[in-house]
Amino acid sequence: MFKITINKCKDYLKSWSYRNIKMTNYFKSRTQKSIESEILTKEENISISNKVITLPIKYREVIIFYYYEELTIKDISRLLGMNKNTIKSRLVRGRRLLKKMLKGEYYNGK
Repeated sequence: MFKITINKCKDYLKSWSYRNIKMTNYFKSRTQKSIESEILTKEENISISNKVITLPIKYREVIIFYYYEELTIKDISRLLGMNKNTIKSRLVRGRRLLKKMLKGEYYNGK
């Protein structure tokens, strides 16, 4: 039984799919962002999070659930006990408010 397991492991290590994963990881590591760009991204995320916190509660909760908790609109509507269309409207309005707040900082108009 041990010999069969050892041979199966060796076969897997020789397989194309295993070598392909190794090469893919190699290329991903070669194209990583610079440290400066990662720091800037983190600072932008912190700034955006601070702006989200300043939104009115009805927009803030929907944006946090949707973007930070990654819940679907259906899940949010069940969680808050509201209609799906209400959740969609609040999400759109919250995005607009956030866009206005970020207009001078990071938003480039696209």
